[in-house]
Amino acid sequence: MSEDQRKTIQSGCEGIRVQYIYSACIKTITPDVAVLHDPWFTEGIYDGSWFHFPEVQDPCRSIGDVDLVYVSHIHPDHYDPRFLKEYFSRYGVKPILIADHAPNHLAGKMRADGLEPTVVKDPLMIGSTTIRILPCRTGSLSDIDSAIVIQYPDSAGRVHCVVNTNDVVFEDPLRRRLKAMAGEVDILLCG
Repeated sequence: MSEDQRKTIQSGCEGIRVQYIYSACIKTITPDVAVLHDPWFTEGIYDGSWFHFPEVQDPCRSIGDVDLVYVSHIHPDHYDPRFLKEYFSRYGVKPILIADHAPNHLAGKMRADGLEPTVVKDPLMIGSTTIRILPCRTGSLSDIDSAIVIQYPDSAGRVHCVVNTNDVVFEDPLRRRLKAMAGEVDILLCG
């Protein structure tokens, strides 16, 4: 996909935009903050079976500089430590936001890979932007997924909302928690 095509696949409302980059990788932008979600660009993950087609020639340039990185879960098409290090070497180290799971497999893996995650337990306020991360909890020891909710009020006071659910399985308890957290949603991104 060319840079021009990538730029045209954008959606948004007053004060908040979503830009599709590739695969599960998107960028959410408000006047306060730019958040990169799930950047995977290292070829040959899953034992050499997953590749991009067409391959992204310069993903760092396609993404540009952001303020925060959100990683939804530990699967290699969402958490790509090699690419994150390449990105950070180009734009500087950014805080990496992850969900509060117990046990937190992603936090342990990131630390083992030489990256320091920020486990988000409470809402983050950056200017007028609110960021919340909802861990997907089913009661299983293998709970790893999460969703992110980004909200920004427009000039009339209406709160616009983007929800990225990635690979979350929608069960009623999670759906209710997500609805209570997000309220009215403008853009919903699903797996």
